[in-house]
Amino acid sequence: MGVFGSLRRPSYLERQANNLSQMILMWVDESFDLMFPGGESLFGGGAASLDGLTWVTGANTVEIVDRAEVDSDTFYGEELEFGIEVDLVHVGNTSFRGFFRIHRLGADGAPAALVATVLSRAVCVERTTLAPRPMPERERLLEHCVTEPAMTVAQSHGDRPADAFLWTTAARGTDCDGLGHLNNTKYATYGQEALEFAVAFGAFDADPAVAALAQQPIASLHIDCKLASSSIHPRLR
Repeated sequence: MGVFGSLRRPSYLERQANNLSQMILMWVDESFDLMFPGGESLFGGGAASLDGLTWVTGANTVEIVDRAEVDSDTFYGEELEFGIEVDLVHVGNTSFRGFFRIHRLGADGAPAALVATVLSRAVCVERTTLAPRPMPERERLLEHCVTEPAMTVAQSHGDRPADAFLWTTAARGTDCDGLGHLNNTKYATYGQEALEFAVAFGAFDADPAVAALAQQPIASLHIDCKLASSSIHPRLR
């Protein structure tokens, strides 16, 4: 079993049916340090050998297990509490992966229902250039790894189809973090907005069944970021 931590209750702005994946990624970001032994990130500062290092998210695979646990009509009136369970499942030369389980908690504070799972890959980088660097304390972290669970969501994609709907937008400054790249939680929002524009512009009109499906809340997604020497380039599919 992984390290377990409680989560704050989601705000009204976060809690939109079509934005559940963004809310889940925000929770993962806030609980990322739980995967490290002792619950303290290696990149939090303090150790001289870690000066100048940080981590950036390389990919997130989100799967909504039970949307009904969050989408109930009485959600806003209930004092719903959520918790997150985290396992460190892989430590590579420059990257590491964590597996997150988001639970709705019962009245006793114990997990009552699994809401979603997330497999998150992060890369150890130099703060100034975002160039990948060797993982610090790798051998110690390997001792805490558990077997990586299988995900049903595809974690890689081919080239964009020639007839794919293309939507462009400007990245807002407030959507970027202190390292100057788009925060990984915003990829989910941009993807949702692109889907809604595709529906509005008739991208799925040729197949009514697909058009109806495209208007449903996202049940799963995989976000992959290609790391470059000076920036992170989002590839939304």
